[in-house]
Amino acid sequence: MKLPFKTRTSIVIIGAFLLALAIAYRFWPDTEIFGSSIVEMEIKTKQIQKYRGALREKGAVEARKSFLAKTIAAAENGLLTGKTPALAAVEIQNILDGIAKTAKGDIKTLRILKTEDVQKEPYVMVPVEFTLTSTIRQLKEIIYKIETSPKYLCIQQMRIDVARARGSSATIQSQITVAGIMRKEGV
Repeated sequence: MKLPFKTRTSIVIIGAFLLALAIAYRFWPDTEIFGSSIVEMEIKTKQIQKYRGALREKGAVEARKSFLAKTIAAAENGLLTGKTPALAAVEIQNILDGIAKTAKGDIKTLRILKTEDVQKEPYVMVPVEFTLTSTIRQLKEIIYKIETSPKYLCIQQMRIDVARARGSSATIQSQITVAGIMRKEGV
């Protein structure tokens, strides 16, 4: 089938024009023919403003980070200072001896128990179990001093037995487990 010259010329011109458009679209997609550069400029301007805002907030974030680091350092002053759990247990023992002497209680036995990791934290609980002979008033004072110690100590377990009851001053036998917190070795 033979097409007239004008039709063939029109098809070739339209084909060349479409080919030129396809090439332009492929290699120069940012041209104003196919997209509005004004919209893109607005988007980029908003992004730049967002980044500048983040830079302004950087100072506040750094100040907050510094404050939190100081707060953590101050809070860690209450941790046991021993480098190993055994040394931390000795520190707990010394604290308990001092507390018992001021309350005039008598520590009979002292056992160091197995350490426990604090979940997802770089700390270890160091438990110490001791047996104490005292009056109720002395026990109350000892418990209060353990809980208000400058080192982070807590009573995990307590068992109390009445040893002798004479009048108003009953002697009691207590088995108490006290735990302190220390930083893990190498952390």
